[in-house]
Amino acid sequence: MANLDAGNFRLVPRVRVEATTAINYDVMVEHSFKDVGSIAVSPDAQQIVPPANGPTASLYGFEVAWPQTGNVGLFFDRGPLSLRVSAHSSGSFVSTISAVSPEADTRTKWRFQVDASGSYQLRQGMMIFGEFINRSNTPLRAYVGSRQNRGGSGDDPSYEFYKPWGMVGVKIER
Repeated sequence: MANLDAGNFRLVPRVRVEATTAINYDVMVEHSFKDVGSIAVSPDAQQIVPPANGPTASLYGFEVAWPQTGNVGLFFDRGPLSLRVSAHSSGSFVSTISAVSPEADTRTKWRFQVDASGSYQLRQGMMIFGEFINRSNTPLRAYVGSRQNRGGSGDDPSYEFYKPWGMVGVKIER
């Protein structure tokens, strides 16, 4: 085993630098509903104390979050045949918060996707199957800033097409 020591640990700064301090108070209450997701409420307060001679600032905030997601599925199982079709909806959300300004936040847009799968059992221990993803060919899109501030740096930084794809195969169990 080897140790590495680097730098000058005996170095003493010539100027004392005072840092800004902050005191944060955050509380979050979340309630999960039996059938329809959850809601979160979060009040917060922050007191910022700068170095000597600077004014103290207080910030207060309140957030309510209701995830906008949903899934619907159709299933058919009879004998050796099994079929499934599902639809997924994901609401818009802020995916990256900018330290500079809310206009620099990255937002992911609402998207809707349809998937399907199926299988047929040929005999005991042997089946054929298929899985087909993103049948709706829905892109994943994100943008910076507000929708009204399009153009220039407000263009989509992420516009990803995954295209519909699928796989088929034979599964053998021993």
